[in-house]
Amino acid sequence: MKYKQNHEESSKLLTQPKVSQRVKEIKQIAAKVVLKKFDYDIEKLFKKITQWIDAGVSEIINLSPSELKNLPKNVRQLITNFKHTTFEGGTKRLLN
Repeated sequence: MKYKQNHEESSKLLTQPKVSQRVKEIKQIAAKVVLKKFDYDIEKLFKKITQWIDAGVSEIINLSPSELKNLPKNVRQLITNFKHTTFEGGTKRLLN
């Protein structure tokens, strides 16, 4: 009951012009802070998402060969290859 009452009161507050304008200003300030702190704009973000889409599963998740073998069978069947990087020698090998 209290949630519903709080929701109704906050909804009424947000419809007031001064409050909605201030919320808009705060969102703009927050967007500028995020842009400055993380140095991301829409183009960089889109490029990063595209890279993730185009990447193989081994480039997205960090699993060891034994962890990969422990995945459910239906998930393992979706993986066509697996690139494993060892840190001792920095070598890469492709497991099929």
